[in-house]
Amino acid sequence: MYCYNCLSKDTEEEQVIRYFMGDGPNPCFVENLPAQVCQVCGLSGFPTESSAALELVRLGNARPVGCRTVPVFDLNNPFAQPEKPDKSRPLSKAVGE
Repeated sequence: MYCYNCLSKDTEEEQVIRYFMGDGPNPCFVENLPAQVCQVCGLSGFPTESSAALELVRLGNARPVGCRTVPVFDLNNPFAQPEKPDKSRPLSKAVGE
């Protein structure tokens, strides 16, 4: 496969751990999706087999392995604006520690 962006043939297959399909009536996550990543410009693309599998998911012809609830944010809501970083707390600590 070659890169559609820079036309390089230097691509490697990598697994996309989570891919969000937000278009269509049923948004979902697809896990462990094979992708080709350009080693020159970094653009990711999907081989034909991956694209065909995504189309089956989009059309509702694939069985999900699970269901998750995810938070939804509305950045037009002033309460959903990101908090300013607390410079007194080290970045290495997890939230809630």
